[in-house]
Amino acid sequence: MVGVGFTLMDPKFFIGLGTPNLFNSKRFQNNGDLEPSAQDLTLFHLTGGYSFSINDKLSLNPLIIYRALSDLPNFVSGNVSLVYQEKISVGTGLSNNDNISVFFSSKNKNGFQWGYGYEFLRGSSEIAINKPTHEIFIRLGLGKKEIPEEQETSTDNEE
Repeated sequence: MVGVGFTLMDPKFFIGLGTPNLFNSKRFQNNGDLEPSAQDLTLFHLTGGYSFSINDKLSLNPLIIYRALSDLPNFVSGNVSLVYQEKISVGTGLSNNDNISVFFSSKNKNGFQWGYGYEFLRGSSEIAINKPTHEIFIRLGLGKKEIPEEQETSTDNEE
């Protein structure tokens, strides 16, 4: 699989467009006994979000995800999270395939982030998952490290 994408980021918003697979491909070889049916199709993701500051410690961060895949209904998902001091986040999401999600995440200043999410079916839909899912994630930041607040304050005082 070959994918491509871009993200435009600002401290208050982001927008991204990408495809994790540029070419349609079959996953399995036809061995003559069984007809393989699993394949990876080209799909496109469009995502965007914004951060609304409530006060100096809280922000409200809505985001939307749109996915287009041939021969399937378009997928739209909206999430909103409440973020405390850019370290703890709780939120919920709703999608057009009748799924609802709730999630929690925590991040430290070294770039390590972990979280938990739970997704379940809101109604009866043929295009949605039909059993709840539990999701755990871990993210490691490999980019620019944050400056500890003590160093930032002492540097500001020296100027």
